[in-house]
This record gives sequence, C-alpha cells and structure tokens, in this order.
Amino acid sequence: MGFPYWNWQDVVLERCMATFGEPVIVYPAGGNPAGYVVRGIWETRADHAPLGLTVDLSNPSITVDFRIVELPDAEVPTQGMQLEARATRWEVVDVEQDGGGRVKCRVFRIGPGSGAPLPPVDMPAPIPPSATAWVDDGTEGYR
Repeated sequence: MGFPYWNWQDVVLERCMATFGEPVIVYPAGGNPAGYVVRGIWETRADHAPLGLTVDLSNPSITVDFRIVELPDAEVPTQGMQLEARATRWEVVDVEQDGGGRVKCRVFRIGPGSGAPLPPVDMPAPIPPSATAWVDDGTEGYR
C-alpha cells in the first residue's frame, strides 16, 4: 500500500528529524545576521586513508543532514556557509543531495576547540627534551 503522502522519502526523513534532530543555527549568505534555527542530524565517521601502511590512518568526517524544506527559503547550503551547534562554530566544506529532500553537509570546526594551525616550515615545532632522551634500563621506549 505504501505511504498515503506525495513523497514517502520526505515523510521518513521528517520522522527521523523529529527523533534524532538537534537544533542548529544556520547563517546563509545574505540572510538574517542572527541566523535561523533548524534541525540537523549529526554523524561522525572515520575516513580511512589507503596509504598502504602497516597502520591505518583515519580522520573523522563530521556531517550534518538537513531536510531541505526546513532550511531558510528551502535553499540548499553552499560551501563556506557557517553553522552553530554543539557550542561551537562550523563551516560547510562539502554538500551532497540525495534527491529525496535531504542534504548532507560535511563540516569543519572553525570555532573554539578547532585545530591549531601548523607552525611555519622555517620555525618547526619544538621537541620536548624528555622525548629525545633514551634511557636504557631494560625497558623499551623513551623516558
């Protein structure tokens, strides 16, 4: 029989937003400077780098899903748009639509707690003295 609504994917997405959605303030370009409160579902996955090493390297990929009709003027977010949620500021770095009313935005934290920039090449990060002293007392490792 199916759902009696015009778009069953959007109905399922609306139920998911009602269950798992968290408040997110979006700041679209040219919009209200105070932002707009919408609901989003956060997801964190590890992106594994296939470098052929003996140890897997990964970087967490943080995404937030939105229901397009809940966004201001039902406009799809763009790269560079900023969000505020979970007590920090985020920037959209990638946008992917599913064609069923959902948009997935990969975000990068730019607010408090974001990663520090790397030091310039001509001024490398200092190495703590304890990390360079090898103690041979029968145990392995640095002290």
